[in-house]
Amino acid sequence: MSNQVTETHLRSVAKLSIYKIISMVVSYFLSLAFGANPMQALTMSMVALTIGSVHYYLYERLCLVIPWGRTADGRETTKRSIIKTIIYRISVVIVIMIVAQAVFLDSTLMAFFMASVKFVTHAITYFVMERVFNKISWGKITKK
Repeated sequence: MSNQVTETHLRSVAKLSIYKIISMVVSYFLSLAFGANPMQALTMSMVALTIGSVHYYLYERLCLVIPWGRTADGRETTKRSIIKTIIYRISVVIVIMIVAQAVFLDSTLMAFFMASVKFVTHAITYFVMERVFNKISWGKITKK
């Protein structure tokens, strides 16, 4: 039987903060690449930061109650990180499409294309974050 692993709220907030700062910078430059002016790109980044922060925090806390894909010492397997990444990114694509269309894109197709590009770039970022934080024991709580 594996140990139950959870984490402190402070660890979740630290993961959220680091991930969202990186995500905001990527969102800003992708918005510019898709034709947004600097103000629209900033708006897109700020809206994504606000909505995305709540979404990310709730998703991380939800994942803590699912023991699947953990080793006996409570670490996440690579497979678990991959599955978490895919599920998280799919849910975010929907949010990005809505926000992108509302902020500056008139085309649903262009919003979907932007969301798809962001899916790939942010999935890579999220996966790397998961693997890095998996190696950091600070804020982890293991229960037998």
